[in-house]
Amino acid sequence: MTAGTMLSVIGLPAGADAQDGPGPSGLTAATIATYVVDVEAAAVDVRFETILTNGADGVAFTDVFESIPVGAVDVSATADGRALDLTRAGTRDGFSQWSIGLPAPLDPGETLSLVLAWRLEADGEAVVVAPGIAAFEAYVGGTEAVTRSALLVEVPVGFRVVAAGDLEVVEGEDRVTMFTATAQPYVPVPIVAELDDNLVRVGSRVDPRLTLTDWAEDGSWAREVDRLLPEVVALLDGWFGPTSSSLELRRRPRLATDIDLLALPASGTGAPVVTVGPDPDRTEFTHELAAVWLADLPPTEPWLLDGLADAVSGSPSDDPAATVVSVVAGEIGRDGMRRVVDVLRAGSISYPGAGNQPQPISADWRTVLDLFEQVGGASAAELFRVDVIEPADAPLLDRRAAARADYLALEDRAGDWALPPMLRVPMAAWDFDTFAARQAEVSDALVARDLLVAELVGVELELGGIARAAFEAADADMADVMGVLGRQASALEALEEATRLVDGDRGLLAWIGLFGDDPDAELAAAVAAWDAGRY
Repeated sequence: MTAGTMLSVIGLPAGADAQDGPGPSGLTAATIATYVVDVEAAAVDVRFETILTNGADGVAFTDVFESIPVGAVDVSATADGRALDLTRAGTRDGFSQWSIGLPAPLDPGETLSLVLAWRLEADGEAVVVAPGIAAFEAYVGGTEAVTRSALLVEVPVGFRVVAAGDLEVVEGEDRVTMFTATAQPYVPVPIVAELDDNLVRVGSRVDPRLTLTDWAEDGSWAREVDRLLPEVVALLDGWFGPTSSSLELRRRPRLATDIDLLALPASGTGAPVVTVGPDPDRTEFTHELAAVWLADLPPTEPWLLDGLADAVSGSPSDDPAATVVSVVAGEIGRDGMRRVVDVLRAGSISYPGAGNQPQPISADWRTVLDLFEQVGGASAAELFRVDVIEPADAPLLDRRAAARADYLALEDRAGDWALPPMLRVPMAAWDFDTFAARQAEVSDALVARDLLVAELVGVELELGGIARAAFEAADADMADVMGVLGRQASALEALEEATRLVDGDRGLLAWIGLFGDDPDAELAAAVAAWDAGRY
């Protein structure tokens, strides 16, 4: 019978290769990896249990090679309860290679229960274990012949699981367990669990809205964050205005740099949470703080928040829609984007005017586009057509373009009068049929206004504010506006007649006494009444 060596890669990180290739055909293994967090010892105890079955023909196995993290301590191996000889065989890619001698050759048809155990002590980098946090990467080990693999992670009860990949989370009486029976061997699963009551929280010395949360008590991370805050807070206030939310800045473990932890639930402070790396970089810090700075906005498109964070931090984005936001920010600048965010935060209508009407639809891409163009002054419709909307929405964008051209023409004719809600609300709601049905009535009112204004020039009077107020408040029709303009036109005729009489040509009305005994006084009274807005 031929003696063989089983080549195992238990604990090897994703992307690393087996030491010398897969084991001989016929060898199978079932593996379970268990990680138990020991907070008092500031460590993680790891145990890989593998059941090996030799299905090879004429080959017996005498040795096992395993890969475990370089920093592992108290490494041991047993088979069926018997301690095995361990020999370190070198280091590669941050992992030590260990040779494990089997208690006896593993002959064809035989099985062997192999247990490899070690401890990972907290180092503040790859392994973080403190009263308020446990953060490390868990792997499932095994051999190239692995047929089944499972991963089990246990943390003390009370810990809240922040990140655990696709592992199922079960809360027991004394343990919180994360588990999967179908783990993929050699692929790291970042584990982050926190106990809110044991985290160290201090108020920022720079901004009272901010709470800094750490798992260490030396304060070095909080001091570094406070060093960056003045410039970053001033930048965010300038672009987005002061946030109305209290925010929590929480230290993120280094291993979790690539995990999306921005959507953390509110912690013990009840405030939105942003995670900040152990060595905060200004660009990263600005981007992540911006994401929660806007937490008080109404629900909107995720790419809008990402794009705003990209724009203010100077970070590139792989999302075309978020890139559109950055392009628009470059076009309208800080002041334009501040206006956009202010209106969005207030929930105000995207077609501003007199009064403060609420936005009639949700803050989806339609509202965002209107805000960019109507409030910010951007030209963004074609960017949205290419990189934001679905092809099926293109006809809607075309209808908006036609309606908006008519709207802007009316806006230009209205001059310093704001267009009424009867037009602004349907435009903001993308109800272009209603807008089309109403625009002629508004146009007629502007024609009547302009005719009256032209006549007022001859008597050196101004239109006053009554008609304007009625126009800017009209939410359904122009009836009140036309009524005001009609009364003013009638009053103007009387004023013109009074002016003619006072100027010397008193005519028939004066001869028969229909105008009054004192036309000068009556003209002055009529002018005063006009100026007082009683017409």
